[in-house]
Amino acid sequence: MKRRFFKHIVVPALALVMALSTNQSVLALEPEVKEPIAIEGTTLEKPVVEEPKTEEPKDEQPIVGEPLEVEPVEEERELLPLFKALLKTEPEEAVSDEENPTRVSSPSIAITVIQLVNDDNPDGNKAVIDAAISGIDDYEGYAVWFYSGSGSANKNRLTESSFSKTYSISGGKTYEFHAELIKDGELVADSNHVEISVVKQQLDKSDISTTASVDDGATGTVSVNVSDDSKLVYYRTGSNDKTTVDGNTISGLAPGEYYVYLPAYSDGNTYYIKSSAQRAVVAGGGVAPVIEYTVRTSGDDNVKFSKTEQTVKEGGNASLNITAKNNETHYIDTDSIKVEPSENYESKSFYKATGELTITGIKGDITVSASSIEKPVLSELKVKSVTFNPEGKYSEENPYIQTTIELEALDKDGNPVPEKKIYFRDDKSGVSYTSTRTTDEKGIVTFKNSYGISAENGDITADYSPLFGDTQDFTGISASTDIHLILQQKKNLVLNTDQLVGSKPGKTDGKVINVPDDYEIWTGEVIEEAIVLGTGDWARPTDGRFTDLAPGAHLLRIGEKRDSSTNTFWFASDHEVFYIPRGMYDVSIDVDNSKNITFNGDTAQSAEPGQTVYFYLSPEEGSKISGFVTDHPSYFDSIGYDAESGYVFVKNVHGSIVITINTTSTEQKDDDKKTDDSSNDDSSNDQSSGESSQDTYQPSAGVQPAPAVLGAQRDLPTDSPAVLGARKSGTSDTSVLGSIITIIVAVAIAFSMIFVKRKKKEEQ
Repeated sequence: MKRRFFKHIVVPALALVMALSTNQSVLALEPEVKEPIAIEGTTLEKPVVEEPKTEEPKDEQPIVGEPLEVEPVEEERELLPLFKALLKTEPEEAVSDEENPTRVSSPSIAITVIQLVNDDNPDGNKAVIDAAISGIDDYEGYAVWFYSGSGSANKNRLTESSFSKTYSISGGKTYEFHAELIKDGELVADSNHVEISVVKQQLDKSDISTTASVDDGATGTVSVNVSDDSKLVYYRTGSNDKTTVDGNTISGLAPGEYYVYLPAYSDGNTYYIKSSAQRAVVAGGGVAPVIEYTVRTSGDDNVKFSKTEQTVKEGGNASLNITAKNNETHYIDTDSIKVEPSENYESKSFYKATGELTITGIKGDITVSASSIEKPVLSELKVKSVTFNPEGKYSEENPYIQTTIELEALDKDGNPVPEKKIYFRDDKSGVSYTSTRTTDEKGIVTFKNSYGISAENGDITADYSPLFGDTQDFTGISASTDIHLILQQKKNLVLNTDQLVGSKPGKTDGKVINVPDDYEIWTGEVIEEAIVLGTGDWARPTDGRFTDLAPGAHLLRIGEKRDSSTNTFWFASDHEVFYIPRGMYDVSIDVDNSKNITFNGDTAQSAEPGQTVYFYLSPEEGSKISGFVTDHPSYFDSIGYDAESGYVFVKNVHGSIVITINTTSTEQKDDDKKTDDSSNDDSSNDQSSGESSQDTYQPSAGVQPAPAVLGAQRDLPTDSPAVLGARKSGTSDTSVLGSIITIIVAVAIAFSMIFVKRKKKEEQ
């Protein structure tokens, strides 16, 4: 009870009495505000702070000059926490930083001079000050006051963590910048102080000197009396293009009027403002200066230079010879020559065969250094390859081919031997060397030579053995190889009529079949049985065929061949002409209805009028060919099968036909064969009535293979192609006429037999 009475009655009463005994309320206290000083040229209003009204005692007057007592205010400021402590009945628990991780650090502000505005700015020279603020989450009520050293402040409301301010600056002055962070009129944080010095650069007319330029070039200069580590900016009158150069001289100027000035720059906290621009006139009529550079040489004891030193004009070229003093034991290689420094010339080239070094575009002094390389001792010559150059131009009367032979020179360890002279003889039978060559840096040497066959003597082969050595009498280290040449002749070409498939009218679908792989056909134009150069190539067959051929003349030859393993070359034969027929008829075999037959070639061909067509086939085991049925028996003269040669032939084709081949079993009895023959006769009679006819099979007696067609001149039709199947004028269908006569004879015999039989009955 007593504790409750003290808590709710005594403590509040005591606090109220203490509060009423003061002259001002603790709730009316205001923070002290620092009065800012306005920057020159601006008007700042001092923040109005309402002073609490208090009644002054009438009896007591303050002594003039004496400071006011502020201790009561301090005491009054302490009343609020005391009052809170009296009201608090339970002790507060301390909160550690670990239990309150979002605790914010105190606000701070820092400034830096981030740049000096470009001195070409029309608004003049300016410095940009940047303020960085930290420790604030909410910017409400905050402001940044900038000071430029004059005591005046520039107020800016804060909305983000950084703020920039631009100040005008002028030469010959020193500026001190700092900033304050203000919250509701109270100073929260003060920044660091930054001091900069500004210097105005000076450039007088007397500091400028010029040299004239040639009239048709740009060789004038402008020199400025400043240190050689300076920078200059210049522009030509009438142009806004400004150029900055390092140093104190501007060169390469054409005649004209220019302006030059020192650009702005900074060095630490010192800022140099650009100078005023000075006029400089480059006159014309000048003489171009002659600039010369020196080319020096250096090398070891085995190197010989044609010139040890020479003078060259700027942009000119220098040439000199570099050789080994003893070229039998040493040599100079491209990689052993150095020209330095590389920026003082444009290019260099070294021709090892003559030892000539050429240096172009010289623009400074250079040094040429060279070192000799000791030659390894030759131990072996080895033939690497023999190549027959492609498509040699020759004929059977004059066959020759150019060859390229590559050798390798090696020392005893198998390393290449460069710069070694090698002698060449085109054949062992020769009496002296033919030519010489020198090995390259890889020890390789190449010889070219033409070889041929004495065709005028009737030869068709030739053999050669070229010889190589390190001495002209070939008594030292040597090597040899063999070359074999063979002449192919057009007389060995073989092409028969059964290999030709003609082209249909208006198409290019002619073919040559069963062609050897080394045959070649000319794909270009043919005029008077000769090729037209540049219109095509010689092409090999595909799967033993030449296809897509137009009707008319074509050229064929036996193509070139090479065998690198034996160094053998076969010359192509001369070409021969053959003809693809035109205005063709289709001759085919009905494969589906021709049973027990094995086909060894095409089952459909095209034939020109009067041509004999051959089909390569054979009956299967246990069967034999017994006859043929055609849909148009009048479109050919005869059909037969040559069992020995294995082909069916159709002679004198003059229309499109389809052939069906009949077979019989070789195991049937004679009666069965007669029955089959009778059946075939019936079929023949049926076909003669309008459907089809069958030619009875008769084994051919000595039918010869298809004749050769190469070189044969054909009389090609010049008029429009005949309609396929139309009978030629002056011909007759003898097979139909024979059938009619047979029917008439049979009817007559029948009537005679009937008449005789009736007469016998009457007599009986």
